[in-house]
Amino acid sequence: MHSFISYFKKSPAFYLAITLVVVFEVSLHFIPKLYYYDGTGSFFVYLKRELVETSNEDFDILLLGDSRSLSLMGVKGDENHPSLYNLSLPAAGPWYYKYLLKKYLKVHKKPKLIVWSADSYVLKKEKTGKFNLNPEIWNEFKHRLLNLFSYSETLEQYEGRELFFISKEYLALSLYSVRYRQVFESFIGARLNTLMSGESAMYIRNKTVANLVQKTNGQINLGDFFFAPEGTSETETKRYLELYKEGEINPEPLEQFIEFCKENELHVVELNLPKAEGINSTPYYTKGKQIMTEMSKKYDNVTYVEFDTMDYPVSYFGESIHYSTSGAEVLNKEFLEKIYPRLVEEINAKK
Repeated sequence: MHSFISYFKKSPAFYLAITLVVVFEVSLHFIPKLYYYDGTGSFFVYLKRELVETSNEDFDILLLGDSRSLSLMGVKGDENHPSLYNLSLPAAGPWYYKYLLKKYLKVHKKPKLIVWSADSYVLKKEKTGKFNLNPEIWNEFKHRLLNLFSYSETLEQYEGRELFFISKEYLALSLYSVRYRQVFESFIGARLNTLMSGESAMYIRNKTVANLVQKTNGQINLGDFFFAPEGTSETETKRYLELYKEGEINPEPLEQFIEFCKENELHVVELNLPKAEGINSTPYYTKGKQIMTEMSKKYDNVTYVEFDTMDYPVSYFGESIHYSTSGAEVLNKEFLEKIYPRLVEEINAKK
C-alpha cells in the first residue's frame, strides 16, 4: 500500500485519468435507455431486442425476415383476429433466425404460427460462410448481430476460430464508451440547450421510429426513409436481372430454422414476397422458389404461400429492393386482405 501511494504521488495525472475513465464507464450503466441516443440502425435492433427479452406482450403470429419483409404491416389483434408482430431485421444475415426465435420463446408464450418471410437473397452461398474466413460479410452483419445477442447467447451459435474472431468484437463492446461511441460523437456537436433537455436530433428521430413501430406492430417501410434519385429503380433492376442469372443458394439456414420449429411443434409459413418485374423469373430466384416449395413437401410443419401478384412494376420500388411508399401500400393491401386471412386459416387448420 505504501509503495502504491508513493507511486501515485509520483504520477498523479495518470491515476487521475484512470479514475475518471472508470467513473465515466460505470456511470454510463446507470443512464436509462442510452440506446435511444444511438444511430437509428443500432437503435432499431435494441428496440426489437427489448421486445424479445421482455414478457410484456405475446403474439399469435410471429413474422421473421429481412429489410424487404419489414414493410409488411403487423396486426394488433383482438378476440376474433390473431395478433401478428413483424420481427424482421435488415442486414442481419441468414443464421440468426433460429436463435432469435429461441430467445423469444424463453420468455413468451409459443406463437400459433411462424412466418419465414426472408428473401432468397439471404441464402446466397457467399453470405452463409464463416465470418473468420470472410470478414466482409461480418462487417455487413455485425452491427446487427452484436447488438441483438449477448455474448453468452453467441457461444452456442459459433465455435472454434469463428467464435474467437467474434469474441474480440464483443470484448470491445463490453465497454459502453465503445458501444455507444456514436452517441458521444453526436453530443460533441450538439448545442447546450439540446444537451440540457436530453433530446438530441437522434433521440427525437429514434423516438419517432419507436412510436411508429409500436403503432404498426413492428412494421416500418424503409423505402419511406431512403431517398433515391429518379430512375434509380430502373437502373438497379437491370443490374439485378444480370446479377441473378447465376449464383448458388445454401438452403441450410432455412432448413435449420424449420427443424428448430418442428422440434418445438411450431408450424411455419414460407411467405414469398413480390419483386420487381423480371427478378422472380431469373435462374437464382427460380431456384429459390423451388427450394421453398421442396421444404414445404419435405416437412409436414411447413406451408408455402405467395402473393397473387408476384411481379410489381419498378415504380413500386425505391431502388429495386425496398418498396416505395406506393409499393408498400399495394403490398399491404393484399397482405391484410388476402395473406393475413390465409395465415389465420393455417392456425385454425392446426387446432
